[in-house]
Amino acid sequence: MKPFEIDAETGLLIPSTNVASLKKGAVVIKDNFKFQQTPLASTSDKDPSYIGYMVHNLGNGEIILQLPQAYLLDTMTLLLHNKKNHVFSYIIDVSVDKMYWNQVFWEFEVTGKRDISFDSQPVVFVKITSIYCSPDFYINRVYFECFAKTLLETEIF
Repeated sequence: MKPFEIDAETGLLIPSTNVASLKKGAVVIKDNFKFQQTPLASTSDKDPSYIGYMVHNLGNGEIILQLPQAYLLDTMTLLLHNKKNHVFSYIIDVSVDKMYWNQVFWEFEVTGKRDISFDSQPVVFVKITSIYCSPDFYINRVYFECFAKTLLETEIF
């Protein structure tokens, strides 16, 4: 499988593998975790795509991830901290310039691994805003990745 294709119309890379990783140059540019490193904090030497722990307080901002360049994306995977009795509601927006955001996904009262699909579009910034968390006010994410599922499906058929 090729790691990416090039979109003929836009000239953007269409990745078939995760581009939201320290190894690929992605960084967390906004969150509320005081010990978060500017580059994606990898706490696992065995998994270079692991971005570490991201957190923000409910009603107090969001998490913004910056990819190293614009990619044509349509898929994300998000692992919400899977604590007993915890459920989360969140919104995902994407942007190429941090001025104009496009809401691509939202879910209410969920937990665990979330597979997210949306219409293929250019993405440089990903904003995750939590709107509900039970039973506390901290929204925790322990894994996040971005890629283009449409490329994977094209190669299968």
